[in-house]
Parts: sequence; structure tokens; C-alpha cells
Amino acid sequence: LLGIALHMDDTFQPGDVIRSGEFIGIVEAIRWRGTRLRTFDNNVVIIPNSTLARERLEIFPRNNPNARLIQVNVDYHFPPAFVIRVLVQAVSNIQGITHVVPPLARVAGFAEFALTYEVKYFMMDYAMRDRVDADIRKAIWYAFKRNGIRIPLPVRSVQEYVPPVTLQQPADELRIAHVPRKLLMLGGDAQA
Repeated sequence: LLGIALHMDDTFQPGDVIRSGEFIGIVEAIRWRGTRLRTFDNNVVIIPNSTLARERLEIFPRNNPNARLIQVNVDYHFPPAFVIRVLVQAVSNIQGITHVVPPLARVAGFAEFALTYEVKYFMMDYAMRDRVDADIRKAIWYAFKRNGIRIPLPVRSVQEYVPPVTLQQPADELRIAHVPRKLLMLGGDAQA
């Protein structure tokens, strides 16, 4: 009965991308008992229609603007308005995105070492998402290179932890305990 319901409802069509549970892929066929998907790793999966009717089902129809987000970190020294303009220009000419809904860029958050931006774009064929994502990342890298925008790397400074002085241990003993173990003596050998 669930197979009939899926056919009657036109919930999704062959060529649409669906996500159900742990599976995401392109619908190849809808049968009475199950739906055949081709995953993005090129595996074929048959999902019982009873499972599709019971679980959460996310549909990315063909010929419908489906949104994608890509995040990128940028050094804090670059003004957001400038970075947003460069991001939108970089994404605008990528093959596979639609301009029915224009792409946009925005500040998404403040990270420890960078300002995080999101690029939101729409595509009519969600099955092309991996290729389009890769093309967008490449275009962003080149646009940043042309405009001198740096993608920062995390920087860490390391400090040795020195416990606070306690009443049970005199301060002089603590200072002696933190002296490096190897000392070079004049005219002698290194001591452990």
C-alpha cells in the first residue's frame, strides 16, 4: 500500500535527490515495494517504501532551486563588506548554480582565529552538488589570491602550567622543582 501511496502522491520522481536515514542519493526507480537510489559513491541502495513512509524524508527535487552552504574562514584584518563582495563575485559565474535566487555571502560567526563567512547558492540539479561545491571552493581560493585575502591557519601559543603555591609546600621548593632537569656545569658533564 505504501508503494501505491508514493506513486499516487508524486512525493518524488526519478532524478530527484532524496535523503532518508543514513542514505542520500538520486532516485532511479520507484517500485511498489521499494525505491532504488544511486548514492553519491555510486552504490545502489533499495529502501523499502515502508521505511520511507515511516522515517523523515528530505527531498531535493530537480528543476527546483535547492540551497547549499559553504563556509570559509578569513583573517580578521579584511573588512566584511569587501570579503562579501569578493565571495559573491567568485560564486556568480560557476556553472551549475541558478540565478533564479541569486547567491549571497554573509558573516556567519566569530571564530578563534578568523571571521567565518557562509556562501549560500542555489542549484537546480542537486545531484551535481559535489562538483559544484568543489568548483566554488576553487573559485573562492583564486578570488582570494587575486585580492590578497588570507585564509588564516590556527595559531597556538603554549605556556607551561605552573601550579599555584600551596600552604603545604614552601615557595622555594616550588621554584626548585621547576628548574630544568639538565644543567650544563662549567668544565663538567650534563647532569640528569
